[in-house]
Amino acid sequence: MPPKTRGVNFDKEKEKRRSATVSLRRKAKDDELRKAREEEEDKTTGLEKFKLGMQGGLHMKDMMGVVARWVEEDEGEVEEIVRCGALVFLKGVLESGDTTMLKEASWALSNILGSGEVYVVQAAQLGIFTPLVEVLKSAPYAARKESIWSVYNITECGSAAHVSHLVDLGVIPALLDFLTTPDVSVILSSMSTLYNILWWGSTHDQDPYIFKNIFDDHDGFTLIDKLQDHNNAEVSEEASRIADALIIQDREQEQLADVDMAPQAGPFNF
Repeated sequence: MPPKTRGVNFDKEKEKRRSATVSLRRKAKDDELRKAREEEEDKTTGLEKFKLGMQGGLHMKDMMGVVARWVEEDEGEVEEIVRCGALVFLKGVLESGDTTMLKEASWALSNILGSGEVYVVQAAQLGIFTPLVEVLKSAPYAARKESIWSVYNITECGSAAHVSHLVDLGVIPALLDFLTTPDVSVILSSMSTLYNILWWGSTHDQDPYIFKNIFDDHDGFTLIDKLQDHNNAEVSEEASRIADALIIQDREQEQLADVDMAPQAGPFNF
């Protein structure tokens, strides 16, 4: 005999549960869409506030928050915030020396510069390289290590002239200073940036050893040589890669000193 149901209509109860589930899912979807709309409205409002701030109507920290939010998005977002004056604003922050914003400004700048050569060109034209290298040299450590990525992105997305300008500003000894830090990620980002700089130097028409000589003048090879014995395998491998290329260039220079021949591009390759 089937169990008594005490008058319960199972089909009706099942339909009630299904309707409740559908309602919950619809509410969750509505909440998700509303949140997305609010975030988009917040971004739009933030951009309008930033534009107002560029006219002196918003606190710099609030403006920094808007820039940081926009540059973490896709390239279209980066283009929009740059069009509104983000690079001009970031230059002002770097020049201000405001330690409460230098780290975030360096991070935002690295995102912009990593978005393509057009932004490196704009940054160079605005004169951002000078305060950037000053941050790299003497700002609080958190901002200094963040600024490495801005320099790296210039060496990746920029031109020989851009890298030469960085070198003229003293970027090589500034990067070498990071090679003695216990922070492995900072050592690696610094070495990758230095490798790129040395590569650009090896393509120099007049003197392919021009950047290498500056590197040597600041005991760069000694620092790299020590890092070949680092207990981190990635650091050791990157150091060996740079050291091998430098040794080859040393031999080339010695040969050039003995025979009259045109200098050739060095062994640095991406």
